[in-house]
Amino acid sequence: MSKLRKHIRDILPYKIVAEKKRIRFMEMYDEWKSSGNDIHWDDECLFRHIVSVEGFGATGASAVVDLIREYDGQSVLGTVDPEGSQTDPGEDCGEIDFLRLTGGLLQLEQAFDSSLTRSYFWNDAAVKQFTGLVYYSTLFRKHKSLRPCFFKFLDEILALRMKDAKDCPINPVMGRFYDTADIYLLKDLTLEDYQTLCRRMLNTVFNRFHNGKGTFLMLDQLFAGCKGDTERFRKYVPNLRQIISYRDPRDVYCIAQRLDLQWMPHRRVEDFITWTRIMYGNFSPDSEEYLAVRFEDLILDYDRETARIEQYLGLSPAQHTRKRQCLDPSVSVRSVRQWTREPQFAADFEKIKEAFPELCLD
Repeated sequence: MSKLRKHIRDILPYKIVAEKKRIRFMEMYDEWKSSGNDIHWDDECLFRHIVSVEGFGATGASAVVDLIREYDGQSVLGTVDPEGSQTDPGEDCGEIDFLRLTGGLLQLEQAFDSSLTRSYFWNDAAVKQFTGLVYYSTLFRKHKSLRPCFFKFLDEILALRMKDAKDCPINPVMGRFYDTADIYLLKDLTLEDYQTLCRRMLNTVFNRFHNGKGTFLMLDQLFAGCKGDTERFRKYVPNLRQIISYRDPRDVYCIAQRLDLQWMPHRRVEDFITWTRIMYGNFSPDSEEYLAVRFEDLILDYDRETARIEQYLGLSPAQHTRKRQCLDPSVSVRSVRQWTREPQFAADFEKIKEAFPELCLD
C-alpha cells in the first residue's frame, strides 16, 4: 500500500500533493480539538544543551551525528546516510526541518514582527505553509506522541479559521483558483510573545526525548541554510550549540555528479561555484560562534577531531562506549578525496580549487 501511495504521489502535480498534506494536517488537528486532550507546555528544557549539527549539502554532517550516536546516554535525532553510515536505518528520523524550511517557525516569525509590512493574505499563506511543512516532517510522521504539540501551537496563534470557504480567491497560489479552501487569520501577538511560545513548544518537543541520562540532544540540520547569527537562533533555543561540517568542494561536486543531485548544480562548474559561494556565505572555520569540523579531518585524524568534539560538548572518552559502530573511519575513508578518482572532471576541479583554496584539501 505504501508503494502505491508513493507512485500516486509521484505522478500527481506537486501543488496537489502539498495541498493534500495541509488538508490532512488540519483533519488531524480537528480530531485533536474534538478529543479535548489538551497538553501543557514545558517552560524549561531538560537538556543542558541542544546541539544542531549543520552542513552545506553533502558536507558530512551525518558523520558527526553518527559519531555522537556512539556515546552512552546521549539523545540523537537525525538522518542515517545510506552510503557511509553503519547505523541501523530504523534510527533515521530525518532532518529536523520545521524551523528552517519554507513555512517553518523562522519564516512564520515575520507575521508577528511589527517592524515589517504585514498582510492577512501573507498570514493565511504562512499558516498553510506551516501546516504542510509539519505534516511533511519525518519527526511529525514518525513520532505520533509529538503531534499534539504542533496542534496546540497552531491553536495558540490562530485567531480565526473560516472553514471550507467556497469560490475563494484568497491566495490562489496555495491551491486551485476559486476552489474550496480554509482561510486563516492570526492573533496579533508581539514578536516577543511569539518567540516565547515557540520556546515553550520546542521545550515540550525536545523534552520527550530526554532519557534521564543525557546532557544534550543532538539534532540534524536545525538551522542549516539560515543566514543569521547564533544569538538570533537562541531566541528560540536558548541553550543552543552548533557544529558546522564542511568538506572539500571537489568531493561535493563528485557526489553531485554521481548521484545527479537536482538540488545542487553540476551541469556547469561555474554554477556549482556560485552555488557553493552562496551556501557558505560568511562561514569561518575559526569562528567562536560554533565548532567547525572538516569532514576529512574527522575521518583521517579521527582521534584528534573526536577529542575536539568531546571537549566542545562536555563529553568524556569513557562515554564513548560504542566506538566505530556507527561512524567507522575505515569505511568512510572511501569518501575522502573522491575527486582524485574522477579524472574526467580535472578541468572543473582546477576551477573549484582556484575559487575555494581554503576549502580544498591538499
